Amino acid sequence: MRIGIDIDGVLRDFNKSFMGVMKKYYPETMLQDELTNWQLEKQFTLSKAELQEIYWNKHHDAVFLDADPMPNALEQMREVFNWADEYGHNLICISSQRPSGRHNSLQWLGKHGLGFEEVHFIKGRYKWQKDIDYLVDDSPQNWHAWRKGRGDDREFILVDAAYNKHIPAKNRIFKLTETWEKVV
Repeated sequence: MRIGIDIDGVLRDFNKSFMGVMKKYYPETMLQDELTNWQLEKQFTLSKAELQEIYWNKHHDAVFLDADPMPNALEQMREVFNWADEYGHNLICISSQRPSGRHNSLQWLGKHGLGFEEVHFIKGRYKWQKDIDYLVDDSPQNWHAWRKGRGDDREFILVDAAYNKHIPAKNRIFKLTETWEKVV
């Protein structure tokens, strides 16, 4: 099996690093202290384009390179690597990153010893087109695109998050080590 693994919200704590930047540099724009909605612009007084300018360009090192891993993600991912190795599966990193952030993501993966066989950067709405059997991701938008593109969501493994509780995913996990329970 070829199993795709997303970075932000699955391995890397984008929410924590992004909110740290917002609290430090743009506190007056915050409408709440935590990210609970996938549409960031609903939680700030800034537009989507202004928020993207902050994390993709102005503060991309702080948001992407210096970000913490998701809680327990590194330990769990190492177990997933061992499982995949034992059963002959290939783990493929598939992340939606703009060119300005790709080097940070590659450095971040290396810094944390996450040696994927392949790394692909592609817009989330096109992840379903990649040559993978399953995708582990947290994005509601990517779930919708996968379901539409592939006809169902049986091979989409949704990592539970506050912003995706409304998604009726067939495969929802709460920790990465549950991945092997969903792969058949």
